[in-house]
Amino acid sequence: MAEQQQVASIVIQQKSVFKLKDFYNFLYNLVESQGFTVFEDIYSREGENASFEWSCKKWVDDYVQYLIWIGCSFEGIKPVKVKRGEIVEPMEKVDVKVTIKPKIITDWQARWGTNPVTKFLKGLYDKYLFGPTLESRKKELLEHANLIANEIKSFFDLPRFM
Repeated sequence: MAEQQQVASIVIQQKSVFKLKDFYNFLYNLVESQGFTVFEDIYSREGENASFEWSCKKWVDDYVQYLIWIGCSFEGIKPVKVKRGEIVEPMEKVDVKVTIKPKIITDWQARWGTNPVTKFLKGLYDKYLFGPTLESRKKELLEHANLIANEIKSFFDLPRFM
């Protein structure tokens, strides 16, 4: 049976002026460039509010899968015009909140939890043989999540931390 372990939770909040479409495309391309496949679970837009949730998956091997859940909510969307040089661009003034939750999934094909014997063997495997590898995989997943968070902060001109 597949098991999920949340590695961290990262929240970015900002009041900003930008194009929602540009941010959506930026984030999509950023996540895909990290080798993840994006699955859009929810997208809604009602009046001055919008939100979407993504499950971004990366299959590492037959036993481990990375999942980065990304939730974005946009509140108080107001159309504004921004002058850049001689060009006036339509943009949106928005309160944005981005939540990133990286999770590591082991036995994602559910091969080990089919009966009590294999479930017991899975416990031994996870604890004694796979433990150090699992820790290094968690670090790698956290690096992906931090890179995504730092690039989002860069998009909003916020301070970034490595």
